[in-house]
Amino acid sequence: MQRTKIIFRADGNSRIGLGHVVRSLALAELLHDDFDCTFAIQEPSQTLLTQLNSVCEEVICLPSNQSEALFAEAQNIAEALTGQEIIVLDGYHFTTEYQQILKRKGNVLVCLDDLHDRKFMADAIINIAGGVKPEMYQATAYTRFCIGPEYALLRKPFRDAQKTVGKTPAKVAKILICFGGADPENYTLNFARKLHQLNPHLHLEIVTGSAYQHTELLKDFLAEKRGANWHQNLNAEEMCALMKNCEAALCSASSVAYEYCAVNGMLFIEKTAGNQTDLYNFLIAENLALPAEKLPALLSEKTVAFQDQKLIEKQRKIFNGQAEENLRRLFRQLALQARLFFRQATLEDATLLFDWANDPEVRRFSFNSEPIPFETHLNWLNGKLKNPDALLLIAEINTQPAALLRFDVEGNSALISYQIGAAYRGKGLGHRVLQLGLPVLKKHFAHVSQAIGYVQPVNVPSVRAFEKAEYKNLGMEEKNLAYKFLIEI
Repeated sequence: MQRTKIIFRADGNSRIGLGHVVRSLALAELLHDDFDCTFAIQEPSQTLLTQLNSVCEEVICLPSNQSEALFAEAQNIAEALTGQEIIVLDGYHFTTEYQQILKRKGNVLVCLDDLHDRKFMADAIINIAGGVKPEMYQATAYTRFCIGPEYALLRKPFRDAQKTVGKTPAKVAKILICFGGADPENYTLNFARKLHQLNPHLHLEIVTGSAYQHTELLKDFLAEKRGANWHQNLNAEEMCALMKNCEAALCSASSVAYEYCAVNGMLFIEKTAGNQTDLYNFLIAENLALPAEKLPALLSEKTVAFQDQKLIEKQRKIFNGQAEENLRRLFRQLALQARLFFRQATLEDATLLFDWANDPEVRRFSFNSEPIPFETHLNWLNGKLKNPDALLLIAEINTQPAALLRFDVEGNSALISYQIGAAYRGKGLGHRVLQLGLPVLKKHFAHVSQAIGYVQPVNVPSVRAFEKAEYKNLGMEEKNLAYKFLIEI
Protein backbone atom coordinates (compact mmCIF):
# COMPACT_ATOMS: atom_id res chain seq x y z
CA MET A 1 0.00 0.00 0.00
CA GLN A 2 1.34 3.41 -0.94
CA ARG A 3 2.23 5.58 2.03
CA THR A 4 0.65 9.00 2.42
CA LYS A 5 3.01 11.93 2.07
CA ILE A 6 3.11 14.68 4.71
CA ILE A 7 4.68 18.04 3.89
CA PHE A 8 5.72 20.00 6.98
CA ARG A 9 6.15 23.75 6.46
CA ALA A 10 7.79 25.78 9.24
CA ASP A 11 10.66 28.25 9.64
CA GLY A 12 13.19 28.90 12.40
CA ASN A 13 16.23 31.08 12.97
CA SER A 14 17.91 33.33 15.54
CA ARG A 15 15.35 36.08 14.97
CA ILE A 16 12.06 34.19 15.29
CA GLY A 17 13.32 31.26 17.35
CA LEU A 18 13.21 27.55 16.65
CA GLY A 19 9.98 26.59 18.42
CA HIS A 20 7.90 26.06 15.27
CA VAL A 21 10.54 23.83 13.70
CA VAL A 22 11.17 21.83 16.88
CA ARG A 23 7.53 20.91 17.45
CA SER A 24 6.90 20.22 13.75
CA LEU A 25 9.95 17.99 13.67
CA ALA A 26 8.76 16.21 16.82
CA LEU A 27 5.51 15.41 14.99
CA ALA A 28 7.39 14.25 11.90
CA GLU A 29 9.54 11.99 14.08
CA LEU A 30 6.41 10.47 15.62
CA LEU A 31 4.81 9.78 12.23
CA HIS A 32 7.71 8.94 9.93
CA ASP A 33 7.42 5.16 10.38
CA ASP A 34 3.95 5.26 8.76
CA PHE A 35 4.22 8.28 6.44
CA ASP A 36 6.67 9.77 3.94
CA CYS A 37 7.72 13.03 5.56
CA THR A 38 9.02 16.08 3.71
CA PHE A 39 10.08 19.31 5.44
CA ALA A 40 9.96 22.66 3.61
CA ILE A 41 11.85 25.50 5.30
CA GLN A 42 13.40 28.83 4.40
CA GLU A 43 17.23 28.89 4.44
CA PRO A 44 17.92 26.54 7.37
CA SER A 45 21.28 26.63 9.13
CA GLN A 46 23.55 23.64 8.57
CA THR A 47 22.88 22.40 12.11
CA LEU A 48 19.14 22.61 11.56
CA LEU A 49 19.40 20.99 8.14
CA THR A 50 21.22 18.02 9.68
CA GLN A 51 18.43 17.59 12.25
CA LEU A 52 15.74 17.72 9.57
CA ASN A 53 17.53 15.20 7.35
CA SER A 54 17.81 12.78 10.27
CA VAL A 55 14.02 12.49 10.40
CA CYS A 56 12.55 13.39 7.00
CA GLU A 57 12.95 11.62 3.66
CA GLU A 58 13.29 14.99 1.93
CA VAL A 59 14.10 18.57 2.95
CA ILE A 60 13.13 21.40 0.62
CA CYS A 61 15.23 24.52 1.21
CA LEU A 62 13.17 27.55 0.20
CA PRO A 63 14.53 31.07 -0.43
CA SER A 64 13.92 33.68 2.25
CA ASN A 65 10.66 35.21 1.07
CA GLN A 66 9.04 38.38 2.31
CA SER A 67 5.34 38.21 3.13
CA GLU A 68 4.30 39.47 -0.31
CA ALA A 69 6.12 36.53 -1.94
CA LEU A 70 4.51 33.86 0.21
CA PHE A 71 1.47 33.52 -2.07
CA ALA A 72 3.79 32.61 -4.93
CA GLU A 73 5.47 30.10 -2.63
CA ALA A 74 2.10 28.56 -1.78
CA GLN A 75 1.21 28.39 -5.46
CA ASN A 76 4.48 26.63 -6.28
CA ILE A 77 3.93 24.10 -3.48
CA ALA A 78 0.33 23.49 -4.56
CA GLU A 79 1.31 22.91 -8.19
CA ALA A 80 3.77 20.22 -7.12
CA LEU A 81 1.13 18.29 -5.18
CA THR A 82 -1.29 15.62 -6.36
CA GLY A 83 -4.15 16.54 -4.02
CA GLN A 84 -3.65 13.41 -1.90
CA GLU A 85 -1.05 14.75 0.52
CA ILE A 86 -1.34 16.07 4.08
CA ILE A 87 0.16 19.52 4.63
CA VAL A 88 1.18 20.66 8.12
CA LEU A 89 1.69 24.41 8.62
CA ASP A 90 3.32 25.91 11.71
CA GLY A 91 3.85 29.67 11.62
CA TYR A 92 2.03 32.96 11.96
CA HIS A 93 2.80 34.10 8.41
CA PHE A 94 0.66 31.36 6.88
CA THR A 95 -2.40 33.50 6.35
CA THR A 96 -5.94 32.48 5.44
CA GLU A 97 -5.13 33.22 1.79
CA TYR A 98 -1.98 31.07 1.93
CA GLN A 99 -4.04 28.20 3.33
CA GLN A 100 -6.72 28.63 0.65
CA ILE A 101 -4.15 28.24 -2.10
CA LEU A 102 -2.92 24.96 -0.61
CA LYS A 103 -6.48 23.66 -0.26
CA ARG A 104 -7.48 24.20 -3.90
CA LYS A 105 -6.43 20.72 -4.98
CA GLY A 106 -8.26 19.18 -2.06
CA ASN A 107 -5.21 18.40 0.08
CA VAL A 108 -5.76 17.76 3.76
CA LEU A 109 -4.44 20.69 5.80
CA VAL A 110 -3.32 20.68 9.44
CA CYS A 111 -2.30 23.82 11.32
CA LEU A 112 -0.22 23.87 14.50
CA ASP A 113 -1.29 27.02 16.31
CA ASP A 114 -1.16 28.87 19.62
CA LEU A 115 -2.57 32.31 18.76
CA HIS A 116 -6.04 31.75 17.16
CA ASP A 117 -5.57 35.14 15.49
CA ARG A 118 -6.88 34.52 11.95
CA LYS A 119 -9.38 32.41 10.05
CA PHE A 120 -8.20 28.86 9.44
CA MET A 121 -9.05 26.69 6.45
CA ALA A 122 -7.55 23.63 8.12
CA ASP A 123 -9.07 20.17 8.36
CA ALA A 124 -7.51 19.96 11.83
CA ILE A 125 -5.97 22.46 14.25
CA ILE A 126 -3.56 21.26 16.92
CA ASN A 127 -3.10 23.60 19.88
CA ILE A 128 -1.20 21.96 22.73
CA ALA A 129 -2.36 24.49 25.35
CA GLY A 130 -5.15 23.39 27.64
CA GLY A 131 -8.04 25.69 28.42
CA VAL A 132 -8.47 26.76 24.78
CA LYS A 133 -12.00 26.49 23.38
CA PRO A 134 -12.99 25.94 19.72
CA GLU A 135 -15.15 29.06 19.87
CA MET A 136 -11.96 31.10 20.26
CA TYR A 137 -11.19 30.24 16.64
CA GLN A 138 -12.47 31.41 13.29
CA ALA A 139 -12.45 28.23 11.26
CA THR A 140 -14.40 26.26 8.67
CA ALA A 141 -17.33 24.05 9.55
CA TYR A 142 -15.23 20.94 8.83
CA THR A 143 -12.29 21.92 11.05
CA ARG A 144 -11.45 19.40 13.76
CA PHE A 145 -9.99 20.80 16.99
CA CYS A 146 -7.25 18.86 18.77
CA ILE A 147 -6.59 20.88 21.89
CA GLY A 148 -4.56 20.45 25.07
CA PRO A 149 -1.75 18.22 26.37
CA GLU A 150 -3.68 15.24 25.00
CA TYR A 151 -1.96 16.26 21.75
CA ALA A 152 1.40 17.34 23.21
CA LEU A 153 4.12 17.44 20.55
CA LEU A 154 6.97 15.79 22.43
CA ARG A 155 10.19 14.39 21.08
CA LYS A 156 10.73 10.65 21.46
CA PRO A 157 12.88 10.61 24.64
CA PHE A 158 10.22 12.66 26.41
CA ARG A 159 7.40 10.49 25.08
CA ASP A 160 9.27 7.49 26.48
CA ALA A 161 9.95 9.28 29.79
CA GLN A 162 6.19 9.59 30.39
CA LYS A 163 5.92 5.82 30.44
CA THR A 164 8.32 5.46 33.40
CA VAL A 165 7.42 5.87 37.05
CA GLY A 166 9.26 9.19 37.25
CA LYS A 167 12.74 10.54 37.71
CA THR A 168 14.77 10.11 40.89
CA PRO A 169 15.56 13.52 42.42
CA ALA A 170 19.19 14.55 42.05
CA LYS A 171 21.32 14.64 45.21
CA VAL A 172 22.37 18.20 44.43
CA ALA A 173 19.72 20.90 43.97
CA LYS A 174 20.19 21.69 40.28
CA ILE A 175 18.17 24.18 38.26
CA LEU A 176 17.90 23.83 34.52
CA ILE A 177 17.70 27.14 32.64
CA CYS A 178 16.44 26.94 29.08
CA PHE A 179 14.66 29.57 27.00
CA GLY A 180 14.69 27.83 23.64
CA GLY A 181 17.16 27.41 20.84
CA ALA A 182 17.36 31.14 19.96
CA ASP A 183 16.33 33.25 22.97
CA PRO A 184 16.74 36.57 21.10
CA GLU A 185 15.95 38.62 24.24
CA ASN A 186 18.57 36.72 26.27
CA TYR A 187 16.33 35.62 29.13
CA THR A 188 18.93 32.92 29.71
CA LEU A 189 21.65 35.32 30.87
CA ASN A 190 19.27 37.66 32.69
CA PHE A 191 17.87 34.86 34.85
CA ALA A 192 21.27 33.24 35.36
CA ARG A 193 22.58 36.51 36.80
CA LYS A 194 19.52 36.97 38.99
CA LEU A 195 19.65 33.43 40.41
CA HIS A 196 23.38 33.65 41.07
CA GLN A 197 22.92 36.89 42.99
CA LEU A 198 20.20 35.34 45.11
CA ASN A 199 22.16 32.18 45.87
CA PRO A 200 25.82 31.98 44.70
CA HIS A 201 25.98 28.31 45.72
CA LEU A 202 23.13 27.29 43.45
CA HIS A 203 24.02 24.75 40.78
CA LEU A 204 22.88 25.95 37.33
CA GLU A 205 22.57 23.84 34.18
CA ILE A 206 22.27 26.33 31.31
CA VAL A 207 21.09 25.19 27.87
CA THR A 208 21.21 27.19 24.63
CA GLY A 209 20.62 26.17 21.04
CA SER A 210 22.22 26.64 17.65
CA ALA A 211 20.46 29.98 17.02
CA TYR A 212 21.57 31.62 20.30
CA GLN A 213 23.30 34.92 19.48
CA HIS A 214 24.63 35.98 22.91
CA THR A 215 27.40 33.44 23.43
CA GLU A 216 30.13 35.97 24.25
CA LEU A 217 28.06 37.64 26.96
CA LEU A 218 27.22 34.26 28.49
CA LYS A 219 30.88 33.22 28.35
CA ASP A 220 31.88 36.35 30.26
CA PHE A 221 29.30 35.63 32.94
CA LEU A 222 30.38 32.00 33.35
CA ALA A 223 34.13 32.70 33.34
CA GLU A 224 34.36 33.11 37.10
CA LYS A 225 31.24 31.26 38.22
CA ARG A 226 31.49 27.89 39.86
CA GLY A 227 28.62 25.47 39.94
CA ALA A 228 27.34 26.44 36.50
CA ASN A 229 27.49 24.25 33.41
CA TRP A 230 26.74 25.44 29.90
CA HIS A 231 25.30 23.01 27.36
CA GLN A 232 25.00 23.90 23.67
CA ASN A 233 22.99 22.22 20.92
CA LEU A 234 21.88 19.22 22.97
CA ASN A 235 19.98 16.56 21.07
CA ALA A 236 16.72 15.22 22.46
CA GLU A 237 18.35 12.30 24.30
CA GLU A 238 20.92 14.56 25.95
CA MET A 239 18.29 17.13 26.90
CA CYS A 240 16.04 14.50 28.44
CA ALA A 241 18.91 13.02 30.46
CA LEU A 242 19.86 16.47 31.76
CA MET A 243 16.28 17.27 32.72
CA LYS A 244 16.02 14.00 34.64
CA ASN A 245 19.06 15.07 36.66
CA CYS A 246 17.65 18.49 37.62
CA GLU A 247 15.23 18.87 40.50
CA ALA A 248 13.92 22.13 39.09
CA ALA A 249 13.68 23.93 35.77
CA LEU A 250 13.23 27.55 34.74
CA CYS A 251 12.08 28.00 31.17
CA SER A 252 9.67 29.75 28.85
CA ALA A 253 6.03 28.68 28.61
CA SER A 254 6.76 26.64 25.50
CA SER A 255 7.39 23.09 24.33
CA VAL A 256 10.39 23.02 26.68
CA ALA A 257 8.00 23.34 29.63
CA TYR A 258 5.94 20.39 28.39
CA GLU A 259 9.11 18.35 27.99
CA TYR A 260 10.05 19.01 31.59
CA CYS A 261 6.53 18.09 32.71
CA ALA A 262 7.04 14.77 30.93
CA VAL A 263 10.08 13.92 33.10
CA ASN A 264 8.52 15.49 36.23
CA GLY A 265 9.99 18.07 38.56
CA MET A 266 9.60 21.52 40.07
CA LEU A 267 8.86 23.77 37.11
CA PHE A 268 9.04 27.58 37.00
CA ILE A 269 7.93 29.35 33.84
CA GLU A 270 8.18 32.80 32.30
CA LYS A 271 6.05 34.12 29.45
CA THR A 272 8.61 35.43 26.95
CA ALA A 273 6.30 35.98 23.95
CA GLY A 274 2.67 36.74 23.26
CA ASN A 275 2.04 33.34 21.69
CA GLN A 276 2.80 31.70 25.06
CA THR A 277 -0.17 33.24 26.87
CA ASP A 278 -2.52 30.25 26.62
CA LEU A 279 0.14 27.73 27.58
CA TYR A 280 1.39 29.87 30.47
CA ASN A 281 -2.13 30.32 31.88
CA PHE A 282 -2.87 26.61 31.54
CA LEU A 283 0.31 25.44 33.29
CA ILE A 284 -0.21 27.85 36.19
CA ALA A 285 -3.96 27.26 36.53
CA GLU A 286 -3.57 23.47 36.54
CA ASN A 287 -0.71 23.57 39.09
CA LEU A 288 1.71 22.00 36.65
CA ALA A 289 4.17 24.87 37.11
CA LEU A 290 4.80 27.98 39.19
CA PRO A 291 5.45 31.53 37.94
CA ALA A 292 9.15 32.38 37.65
CA GLU A 293 8.54 35.29 40.03
CA LYS A 294 8.07 32.82 42.89
CA LEU A 295 11.56 31.36 42.50
CA PRO A 296 13.47 34.19 44.29
CA ALA A 297 11.42 33.76 47.48
CA LEU A 298 12.23 30.06 47.49
CA LEU A 299 15.94 30.70 46.96
CA SER A 300 16.05 33.18 49.81
CA GLU A 301 15.22 30.45 52.33
CA LYS A 302 18.04 28.91 54.33
CA THR A 303 17.29 25.43 53.02
CA VAL A 304 16.31 25.20 49.37
CA ALA A 305 14.03 22.23 48.63
CA PHE A 306 12.73 21.75 45.14
CA GLN A 307 9.93 19.38 46.01
CA ASP A 308 6.21 19.81 45.45
CA GLN A 309 4.63 16.39 45.40
CA LYS A 310 1.19 17.64 44.36
CA LEU A 311 2.69 19.42 41.36
CA ILE A 312 4.69 16.36 40.33
CA GLU A 313 1.70 14.04 40.70
CA LYS A 314 -0.39 16.39 38.55
CA GLN A 315 2.32 16.32 35.86
CA ARG A 316 2.31 12.52 35.88
CA LYS A 317 -1.46 12.38 35.65
CA ILE A 318 -1.70 14.70 32.64
CA PHE A 319 1.49 13.69 30.81
CA ASN A 320 0.68 9.99 30.74
CA GLY A 321 1.76 8.97 27.23
CA GLN A 322 -1.69 9.14 25.62
CA ALA A 323 -0.80 12.05 23.30
CA GLU A 324 1.34 9.74 21.18
CA GLU A 325 -1.56 7.47 20.28
CA ASN A 326 -3.99 10.39 19.92
CA LEU A 327 -1.74 11.99 17.29
CA ARG A 328 -1.21 8.72 15.43
CA ARG A 329 -4.96 8.06 15.38
CA LEU A 330 -5.64 11.58 14.12
CA PHE A 331 -3.22 11.27 11.20
CA ARG A 332 -4.42 7.78 10.30
CA GLN A 333 -7.92 9.23 9.89
CA LEU A 334 -6.60 12.23 7.97
CA ALA A 335 -4.68 9.87 5.70
CA LEU A 336 -7.95 8.15 4.75
CA GLN A 337 -9.37 11.53 3.77
CA ALA A 338 -6.23 12.43 1.83
CA ARG A 339 -6.20 9.17 -0.14
CA LEU A 340 -9.83 9.54 -1.28
CA PHE A 341 -10.10 9.25 -5.06
CA PHE A 342 -13.15 9.19 -7.36
CA ARG A 343 -13.83 7.05 -10.38
CA GLN A 344 -17.02 6.58 -12.33
CA ALA A 345 -19.18 3.58 -11.48
CA THR A 346 -19.63 0.75 -14.00
CA LEU A 347 -21.82 -2.35 -14.30
CA GLU A 348 -18.99 -4.26 -12.63
CA ASP A 349 -19.90 -2.42 -9.44
CA ALA A 350 -23.44 -3.84 -9.46
CA THR A 351 -22.92 -6.38 -6.67
CA LEU A 352 -20.98 -3.95 -4.52
CA LEU A 353 -23.63 -1.25 -4.85
CA PHE A 354 -26.41 -3.80 -4.30
CA ASP A 355 -24.83 -4.87 -1.00
CA TRP A 356 -24.36 -1.25 0.06
CA ALA A 357 -27.92 -0.31 -0.87
CA ASN A 358 -29.37 -3.17 1.18
CA ASP A 359 -27.17 -2.56 4.21
CA PRO A 360 -29.65 -2.31 7.15
CA GLU A 361 -28.14 1.01 8.22
CA VAL A 362 -28.62 2.46 4.73
CA ARG A 363 -32.19 1.20 4.44
CA ARG A 364 -33.02 2.63 7.87
CA PHE A 365 -32.24 6.16 6.71
CA SER A 366 -33.62 5.85 3.16
CA PHE A 367 -36.86 7.47 2.08
CA ASN A 368 -38.02 3.97 1.09
CA SER A 369 -36.77 1.55 3.75
CA GLU A 370 -37.88 -1.66 1.99
CA PRO A 371 -35.14 -4.08 0.79
CA ILE A 372 -34.28 -3.75 -2.90
CA PRO A 373 -34.44 -6.85 -5.15
CA PHE A 374 -31.31 -7.39 -7.25
CA GLU A 375 -33.21 -7.18 -10.55
CA THR A 376 -34.70 -3.83 -9.52
CA HIS A 377 -31.26 -2.62 -8.47
CA LEU A 378 -29.68 -3.75 -11.76
CA ASN A 379 -32.34 -1.98 -13.82
CA TRP A 380 -31.81 1.18 -11.75
CA LEU A 381 -28.01 1.02 -12.21
CA ASN A 382 -28.32 0.44 -15.98
CA GLY A 383 -30.64 3.39 -16.24
CA LYS A 384 -28.34 5.71 -14.30
CA LEU A 385 -25.25 4.70 -16.28
CA LYS A 386 -27.06 5.41 -19.56
CA ASN A 387 -28.63 8.65 -18.37
CA PRO A 388 -26.62 11.64 -19.66
CA ASP A 389 -27.91 13.74 -16.74
CA ALA A 390 -26.73 11.33 -14.04
CA LEU A 391 -23.27 10.83 -12.55
CA LEU A 392 -22.37 7.91 -10.29
CA LEU A 393 -18.99 8.06 -8.60
CA ILE A 394 -17.19 5.46 -6.50
CA ALA A 395 -14.86 6.92 -3.88
CA GLU A 396 -11.85 4.69 -3.35
CA ILE A 397 -9.14 4.70 -0.70
CA ASN A 398 -5.99 2.85 -1.68
CA THR A 399 -8.00 1.20 -4.52
CA GLN A 400 -10.63 -0.08 -2.06
CA PRO A 401 -14.24 1.11 -2.59
CA ALA A 402 -15.28 3.33 0.32
CA ALA A 403 -18.35 5.33 -0.75
CA LEU A 404 -20.90 6.05 -3.48
CA LEU A 405 -21.67 9.62 -4.55
CA ARG A 406 -24.58 10.24 -6.90
CA PHE A 407 -25.64 13.34 -8.84
CA ASP A 408 -28.86 13.78 -10.81
CA VAL A 409 -28.74 16.96 -12.91
CA GLU A 410 -31.75 19.06 -13.85
CA GLY A 411 -31.13 22.46 -15.34
CA ASN A 412 -28.41 24.23 -13.36
CA SER A 413 -28.99 22.10 -10.25
CA ALA A 414 -27.70 18.70 -9.19
CA LEU A 415 -29.45 16.50 -6.65
CA ILE A 416 -26.79 14.86 -4.50
CA SER A 417 -26.85 11.74 -2.34
CA TYR A 418 -24.15 9.50 -0.92
CA GLN A 419 -23.46 6.28 0.97
CA ILE A 420 -20.43 5.32 3.02
CA GLY A 421 -19.42 1.66 2.96
CA ALA A 422 -19.75 -0.08 6.33
CA ALA A 423 -15.97 -0.57 6.67
CA TYR A 424 -15.38 3.20 6.42
CA ARG A 425 -18.14 4.62 8.59
CA GLY A 426 -17.23 6.66 11.65
CA LYS A 427 -13.94 7.83 10.11
CA GLY A 428 -14.96 11.37 9.19
CA LEU A 429 -15.32 10.69 5.46
CA GLY A 430 -18.88 11.93 4.84
CA HIS A 431 -18.10 15.64 4.52
CA ARG A 432 -14.93 14.84 2.55
CA VAL A 433 -16.92 12.87 -0.04
CA LEU A 434 -19.42 15.72 -0.35
CA GLN A 435 -16.64 18.30 -0.73
CA LEU A 436 -14.39 16.52 -3.22
CA GLY A 437 -17.28 15.37 -5.38
CA LEU A 438 -18.21 18.91 -6.40
CA PRO A 439 -15.14 19.58 -8.60
CA VAL A 440 -15.76 16.24 -10.33
CA LEU A 441 -19.37 17.26 -10.92
CA LYS A 442 -18.22 20.55 -12.48
CA LYS A 443 -15.87 18.71 -14.85
CA HIS A 444 -18.80 16.72 -16.25
CA PHE A 445 -21.47 19.44 -16.01
CA ALA A 446 -19.80 22.84 -16.24
CA HIS A 447 -23.16 24.64 -16.30
CA VAL A 448 -24.30 23.32 -12.91
CA SER A 449 -24.18 26.10 -10.31
CA GLN A 450 -25.66 24.46 -7.23
CA ALA A 451 -26.03 21.10 -5.54
CA ILE A 452 -28.99 20.12 -3.36
CA GLY A 453 -29.31 17.30 -0.87
CA TYR A 454 -32.15 16.03 1.31
CA VAL A 455 -31.54 14.43 4.70
CA GLN A 456 -34.01 13.06 7.22
CA PRO A 457 -33.58 14.73 10.65
CA VAL A 458 -33.04 11.34 12.31
CA ASN A 459 -30.00 10.74 10.10
CA VAL A 460 -27.72 12.78 12.36
CA PRO A 461 -24.39 11.65 10.81
CA SER A 462 -25.52 12.81 7.35
CA VAL A 463 -26.87 16.10 8.71
CA ARG A 464 -23.48 16.76 10.28
CA ALA A 465 -21.67 15.70 7.10
CA PHE A 466 -23.58 18.23 4.98
CA GLU A 467 -23.04 20.95 7.58
CA LYS A 468 -19.31 20.22 7.80
CA ALA A 469 -19.11 20.26 4.00
CA GLU A 470 -20.46 23.83 4.30
CA TYR A 471 -23.82 23.21 2.68
CA LYS A 472 -26.48 25.65 3.84
CA ASN A 473 -29.39 24.11 5.75
CA LEU A 474 -32.55 25.67 4.30
CA GLY A 475 -34.72 23.99 6.90
CA MET A 476 -37.38 21.30 6.77
CA GLU A 477 -39.11 20.69 3.47
CA GLU A 478 -42.54 19.27 4.20
CA LYS A 479 -42.86 17.49 0.86
CA ASN A 480 -39.90 15.22 1.63
CA LEU A 481 -40.02 15.46 5.44
CA ALA A 482 -36.32 16.21 5.28
CA TYR A 483 -33.82 19.01 5.66
CA LYS A 484 -32.90 20.65 2.39
CA PHE A 485 -29.20 21.43 2.00
CA LEU A 486 -27.78 23.69 -0.72
CA ILE A 487 -24.35 24.79 -1.83
CA GLU A 488 -23.38 27.17 -4.63
CA ILE A 489 -20.56 25.90 -6.87
